[in-house]
Amino acid sequence: MRLSEMLRRSAEHTMIIMVQTMFERLKSLEEEPIALVSQEEGEGEKNSAQESQVRMAPPDPKSPSLPLNSEYDDIPSSLLSSASTFALSKNDTLNESSIYDTTEEPIELDENGEEVRNEVKSKQERDAGSSPTVNASNEDEKDSEPRPFGLPSIKELFRVLVSLLNPHDVQHTDTMRLMALSILNAAFEVGGKTIGKFESLRNLAIDELCKYLFQLARTDNMVLLSLSLRVISTVFGTLRPYLKLQQELYLSFLIERLTPPTNSLRTIAFNAEFSSINSSIDSPLASGSSTPSTGRDRNLRLSGETSVATGEVRELLLESLGQFARDPSFMVDLWVNYDCNIDCGDLFEEVVKFLSKNSFPENTGYSVSNSYVICLDSLLLYVNHMVERLKSEKDKDRPSNCNLSWDQMSATDYNAGLRPAVYPYAAQLLQLKQQKNILREGASKFNENPKQGLEFLQANGIIYNDPSIDKNTSLAKFLKSTSRINKKLLGDFLSKPSNIEILRAFVKLFDFEGKRIDEALRELLESFRLPGEAQQIERIVETFAVTYFASGPAEIETQDATFVLSYSVIMLNTDLHNPQVRRRMTIEDYMKNLRNVNNGHNFSPEYLNAIYDAIRKREIVMPEEHEGQLGFNYAWKELLRRADHAGPSIICDVSLYDKDMFATAWKPTVAAISYAFSTAQDDTTLQKAITGFRHCALLSAEYKLYDVFDYIIMSLSKMTGLLGTRYSNETANNP
Repeated sequence: MRLSEMLRRSAEHTMIIMVQTMFERLKSLEEEPIALVSQEEGEGEKNSAQESQVRMAPPDPKSPSLPLNSEYDDIPSSLLSSASTFALSKNDTLNESSIYDTTEEPIELDENGEEVRNEVKSKQERDAGSSPTVNASNEDEKDSEPRPFGLPSIKELFRVLVSLLNPHDVQHTDTMRLMALSILNAAFEVGGKTIGKFESLRNLAIDELCKYLFQLARTDNMVLLSLSLRVISTVFGTLRPYLKLQQELYLSFLIERLTPPTNSLRTIAFNAEFSSINSSIDSPLASGSSTPSTGRDRNLRLSGETSVATGEVRELLLESLGQFARDPSFMVDLWVNYDCNIDCGDLFEEVVKFLSKNSFPENTGYSVSNSYVICLDSLLLYVNHMVERLKSEKDKDRPSNCNLSWDQMSATDYNAGLRPAVYPYAAQLLQLKQQKNILREGASKFNENPKQGLEFLQANGIIYNDPSIDKNTSLAKFLKSTSRINKKLLGDFLSKPSNIEILRAFVKLFDFEGKRIDEALRELLESFRLPGEAQQIERIVETFAVTYFASGPAEIETQDATFVLSYSVIMLNTDLHNPQVRRRMTIEDYMKNLRNVNNGHNFSPEYLNAIYDAIRKREIVMPEEHEGQLGFNYAWKELLRRADHAGPSIICDVSLYDKDMFATAWKPTVAAISYAFSTAQDDTTLQKAITGFRHCALLSAEYKLYDVFDYIIMSLSKMTGLLGTRYSNETANNP
């Protein structure tokens, strides 16, 4: 017997009210001690059995202890209620039954048949009845109020709700996910930024919640997608300082999903000679990223192949992006946290270019709505926010609510509403962006020709710039930290005999202490592709063996044993995962091959078993070669690892960086406004374009960007017919 839709909605509404009450209590709870959180994370599997006793878990539908609903049809509801009450209090009843003594005392009768009471027993009863201690304890029990629920219950409820969102768990239906999304959205709306104060809740949101939400954002189910995007916006609105890399991934995913193929999109071309606005194919520089990037060109696909969103799905995703753009500090935050960060992508430039390219109507197969209005409004809103910051009081006179500088503040400080007294200098950020562009160009040159790339990097002071560090170490640090370098080329470069010293310096940059040999080898081989020639492999493994043995592994006695065991791990990885190998190596075969290798002794069976199981379960492969859900899980762990060192997302609603931002993005912005002005079919769009021109003119005049002002004047003069054709190529005087 299925529950009716009305009953289900009523239960869901009641659950939402309960969750709102629970998360409202977070505001009155004290922050959990850091030591307690560390202890919980460190215990892990040790207390898994104990945790399973108190964790919430759905009942097993196949369990024989769960009767079918039909078995209850003929039973009155009052009996069911009594039975359930008895089942809940059965243990308590059994415990209380031990209080009563079923053994009857012998009754003494006098000669008249009257009962004779035991004087000693009566005296004890009187003494017990008059005991002040017992009376006081009884009064305390009556007066004491039950303690309300605390953080553990809230955390467990939060964990269960998040687990229901797992799109790869077939036990959970979309109906259950919709219910969990509604409840989670209510929890974040009520708990708000208070959730970020508690590390256990924050870690669940940063990891599993975001991971599941981002995967649900790929669905074509409109109801599920709409609610997922709503929860994503709520989570970013409450925990944004903690979600720096998660926001980068999500925005990159939106741009990729919303960007159609290059050959199917006519875009606006900026003409530096102030000629008319033409529609043409956009340059590769202005095109969106082909894959959602998590900075430094580390690609993290949400799952499967990415398809271009169309119809209502496209509008929902655009609305999600537009909701981000409504935040006055959104574009500034992108500039400071990503574009001027060497380890991140150029999100500000990508968002502005995307909005500019999609801010005009186009009769194509993928767009049957007025979604271009959302892009145009978001672009004009970005310009309007800069003008509003100009009208407000100067940033240097703006009072700060804390005495810390931007680099001294944590994500918790930003999440609590604090703003730094000192922001990063605009010139300093601009220098970082220039260095980032040099690194990108140097990596590109290195991929084409390593020798020319190294010369370019040395000429620009990227490598060999510290006299205290030898050249091999300086180059090795660059190769290890720059993910834009081709991994196959890097493996060939390091394995050359002439670069053996660079290889040694490269391997020494890894910390292998306390790691099993397969774990250390996996970490090394995931930084570059292992070459195919035996001599190259031997050279790399030998260098690794020297460094790993120097870390003092307890299970290995000699350096030669380290080399043999390392080589055996590579061969085992090939044997277990190569589809051309029909007969896989067993653990017995693996142990037999390594007999008497460890200085005349055998390795411990437990040690070899651990190595074998680790390789069998997870292949050693380049991160870019992971596919499907396995690849996403691996890349997500890499994102979380980087997030530990990425720092907080700085929130800076100030005009310190508006000049550099406008100077970087004025061309696509003004070109989009010009196109909207020249092709406007209604008064509303025309008025928006005129307001956009006016705001851009105010900004160019304030920041003395004469080229921008000239272009605006010439464009308006030509489009309104104020200038004849013979003046079309002339440039106006500086204002």
